[in-house]
Amino acid sequence: MNANILSEIYRALAEVFYHSPGEHLPDWFTFPGKDWPLLQSVLSLSMERPSSQLKKAVDALDRVPGQTLSSRESEYETLFVGH
Repeated sequence: MNANILSEIYRALAEVFYHSPGEHLPDWFTFPGKDWPLLQSVLSLSMERPSSQLKKAVDALDRVPGQTLSSRESEYETLFVGH
């Protein structure tokens, strides 16, 4: 498995999940999922190691709509912080 692909996936996830209240999420998180850097990495991994789980992840990321930063932050707080 390509370590660079995994590194990019982990970096993008860390960028989002290490978010602390009061800090802004990364700008790319406001884009539609098809424009997230994470999608390209997951696509690359799915081409290297095809699986139904990666296909589901690609499809799910591709369907994520764009939102304002404040909307994403509100969703993030609800999902991960419990506010």
